[in-house]
Amino acid sequence: MLATETYVKKKGIVPFCEEHVDAIRPGWRRGARADIDVMARFLRLHRELGQGFTAMIDGEPIAAGGLLPTREGIAEAWGLPGPRVRDYPLFVHRTAVKELHRMIGDLRLRRIEASVLFGNETAVRWIERLGFSEEGFMPLYGPGGETHIRYARLIRPPASRSLMAEVSDG
Repeated sequence: MLATETYVKKKGIVPFCEEHVDAIRPGWRRGARADIDVMARFLRLHRELGQGFTAMIDGEPIAAGGLLPTREGIAEAWGLPGPRVRDYPLFVHRTAVKELHRMIGDLRLRRIEASVLFGNETAVRWIERLGFSEEGFMPLYGPGGETHIRYARLIRPPASRSLMAEVSDG
C-alpha cells in the first residue's frame, strides 16, 4: 500500500452521474470542440443505457468508469481517470475490478470492448491487467484522427452439462 493511501479518511464507490465528470476533469467543457461533442454524446447515451461507478476519496470523485452496452451481450468499457488516481492506484484498480465483475453479471455480457489511445503505455498496462487482450489498431479513430488500439475481454460462461455430454459423446 502506498503511504498516501494510509491516511485517507474515507474511500467509497457511488453510481456514476454526469456531475462527476466536471469534478474529475475540471475545464473539459473548454476543450477542443470535437472532444466536447464526443463527451456530450457519451453522457447522453450513458444516461439512457449505461452502468457506471465513481471512485470517491473524502467525498470527492477521483475516477469513474463503466460499461455502455452496444448490443445484446456486448458492451464498450470506458474510464475517466482524474489527476488524483496516481495517489490511489490500488483503490482505483480494486474498485474497477469489483465493479466490472458486477456489471458483467448485471448486463449478462459475453464480450467487453475498449479502445486505448496509441502510445498511452499506462492505459495499455492497466487494460491488460483488467483481463483485456489487444485485437488491433484503429487508425483515425479518435475525435482528432488519433490512432487507438482495440482491446477486448471475452467472458465465457461455464460449459453446460448437456454441451459437455455432446462433446464427449461426439
